[in-house]
Amino acid sequence: MKKFFFLLLFFPCLLHSFELKIVSPRLAKPVITDTAAIEIEIAIDTNDFANLYTTIFSDKDTSVLSLYPVEQVDSNVWKFYANIPDIPKGLYSLAVWFNAYRDTQFNAIDFIDSFPSSFKFIQISDPHVGYSDNTSKFLGEVVSDINFINPNFVILTGDVAEKGNHPEWYEEALDSLKKLKMPVYVISGNHDWYNWMYLPTDENNYLNYVNPFTDYSFEFGNSYFILLDSGEDDLPSFTSNCYGLTDSQLTWTNDVLSEYQGDKPGFIFMHGPFLDDENNENRYGKEQFIDLCNAYNVDMVLCGHVHKNKFFDETGVRHTGDISPIAGTKFVQTTTSGKNDYSECGYRLIRVEGDSILNYSTDSDGDGTRNFATSLMLSSVNVETDISADSMHADIIISNLSHETFNNGRVYVSMKSDTTYDVSFGNITDYNRGNLVIQIPYFAPVSTETLRVFPSDNSGIRNDEHLYVKNIYASPNPFSKKCKIYFATGNMKPVEGAVYSLSGRMVRKFIAKGNSYSWDGCDSKGKKVAPGAYIVKISGQEKPAEKIYKMK
Repeated sequence: MKKFFFLLLFFPCLLHSFELKIVSPRLAKPVITDTAAIEIEIAIDTNDFANLYTTIFSDKDTSVLSLYPVEQVDSNVWKFYANIPDIPKGLYSLAVWFNAYRDTQFNAIDFIDSFPSSFKFIQISDPHVGYSDNTSKFLGEVVSDINFINPNFVILTGDVAEKGNHPEWYEEALDSLKKLKMPVYVISGNHDWYNWMYLPTDENNYLNYVNPFTDYSFEFGNSYFILLDSGEDDLPSFTSNCYGLTDSQLTWTNDVLSEYQGDKPGFIFMHGPFLDDENNENRYGKEQFIDLCNAYNVDMVLCGHVHKNKFFDETGVRHTGDISPIAGTKFVQTTTSGKNDYSECGYRLIRVEGDSILNYSTDSDGDGTRNFATSLMLSSVNVETDISADSMHADIIISNLSHETFNNGRVYVSMKSDTTYDVSFGNITDYNRGNLVIQIPYFAPVSTETLRVFPSDNSGIRNDEHLYVKNIYASPNPFSKKCKIYFATGNMKPVEGAVYSLSGRMVRKFIAKGNSYSWDGCDSKGKKVAPGAYIVKISGQEKPAEKIYKMK
């Protein structure tokens, strides 16, 4: 008995597990900020913060944050203010320590120069990690695609795991998501509520491992984003349809929309759709929600759940093709990223410019017409890297398998750290101890290019290669008044080339002393050429060649 009392006295942890947990920001609910001041919420079983330490870290830098307690949010949750020190901009992970306890949230803070007026983001949905070996594999391919496309952020709309009673499936999903090079926001789906019998119980594992916030919002640039938990299965309907929204959720949504109202683009995300032509989804709160969207001019509601790409207007009518003339809130569904057959899995790319949504669709068959119900499919981009044994040279084969043009893509490669490098096309935007980030300003639809990485002194490049142009591209393409033709080359001499008509007639000859040439759309006599397609070729080279489209 004395021995047992001794254990209780000196080892209280046997009875109580000390809690230390980052509540916010976190991997699945990050903070994107252009200011040094941020808020951090921490769950901790003490109010003595003398031994509480916080750091942010990335492959660029590591820095300690000074925490300033603000308020007690919950019984053991405290809000702190912190100032980000003078460190390089980028994506940072967050870690907290208290004595022997530690918690880490990867990719929790994106410290940016400023919010852009034009940006792009990607919606992925329904990875269903744990359903089969393919689900994690497909999610990994989505992550690879997204890292090349380089959106400002990603939003995942639920069904992270096949069943919510498997913590290891959430850990597996998070292992894939933390490989993203940009922030990702996550909400839950009905499968995240499931127990082992596929019956809804609670979403405790999702809330614990992924994101404790069921409903939340954020702003980016001139747009606002609201994320809602559409709930567990609606059991009385005896289907896998989601519940919908409770009265308290509708009240909260109304309050948030009233703060955001104005001319800025507005997006709402949830797992289960309110409008569908195959299932009676989200029965609870349907009319009230649609009324809110109309009252506050919400631009778009994006969902998953049905594993198909669909588009509905606010009356519930399904549309395909060009729906740009259709007014009111657009209700969009995006296919699964992993549970369907490979050819049916994908993700959605949305571009915003100022107060306008440019597009959220693809030209799936290359006929020049966007079908506004469609999304990008797996794998739209394929990147294969071959690095030399000494890590000083790399050949990176990039294939755009879609009919989408990708601007400002990113390629990531780890090279020998004590060497500076050049690339055959694109620009190196970050060296960072051999971890290169290469920007690709323009990548044409349905094309494959080999990007070469080599030391700046051209060591390892054959002498005859100094006169060889590796690649060319034009931007903008198509163009109206002028375009710039870029040369991916390690040449030491000026590049001679010409613009030809499709019939083979030389239109304009040029000599470029740098790595680009600006064409004003005129022939050699200074006369504007007719609209149509033209070919740019480099003298003495069979390849490469670039097709340029001249508009009126």
